[in-house]
Amino acid sequence: MSVVTPQDLADPLGQDVQEDRARMIIVQAEALCRAVVSPLPEGAGAVVLSVAAGVRITARRAAG
Repeated sequence: MSVVTPQDLADPLGQDVQEDRARMIIVQAEALCRAVVSPLPEGAGAVVLSVAAGVRITARRAAG
């Protein structure tokens, strides 16, 4: 089960997100975090959200 939802990703960005794409980004962010520590500890959602938001923002900038 994900520690972050697509809505959790949309809220701080202040924009709508495509749910399928957001879930994919969240799964990848969680995998990166689990590469450092597994299982993810309580409160890891903030870190996962930060990683996922960084991916989202970088992708938007690359798209122009």
